[in-house]
Amino acid sequence: VSLLLSPEGAGILTGDLEKQFKMLLGDLLSKIAAPPHTHIVVIDALDECAGSQADIAKALATIASAIPWVKLFLTSRHSKEIEQCIGGNTGLCHTVDINAIGQIEEDIRAYTGSKLRALQELIEQDDDMESLDDEQITVYTEFLAKKAGNLFIWSSTVFSYLVKSADPVQALSRLVLENNSGAT
Repeated sequence: VSLLLSPEGAGILTGDLEKQFKMLLGDLLSKIAAPPHTHIVVIDALDECAGSQADIAKALATIASAIPWVKLFLTSRHSKEIEQCIGGNTGLCHTVDINAIGQIEEDIRAYTGSKLRALQELIEQDDDMESLDDEQITVYTEFLAKKAGNLFIWSSTVFSYLVKSADPVQALSRLVLENNSGAT
């Protein structure tokens, strides 16, 4: 805030994106004494940023290459525009296509199994609720992992719904029955 109010900050809000990044992030980081360990700045969903993702990627790449103790970890849907801006700097960009790895369904299955076991522990604390046995957990894990269709957000939403329901086992049973009967 003090930068915005100072004479050096004049025009920062109306300046181009690269100037804004340089002043707000690059200049600030370059004034800090190099720490003994590398610091990682995580920027999630770069492809969802308003404006030109290429300009944002270019500004970030400039900052990352100028400050050796800062590494950027960016997530984004595949975008040639973003990759060209960052990938042009040799060694600066390493891409991983999570859909090409073939692990996502296994990861969702592991997540689902973990969440079902945690849900079971929650259920066991209430003597009035019906609990799940190991076989049900296995069956529900497989069903929910497959139903997720490689979308973690679907699994996360289901468990949010189950945890908030008055009777999680009944809600889970209804969800499975409705999906097996063709209802959506």
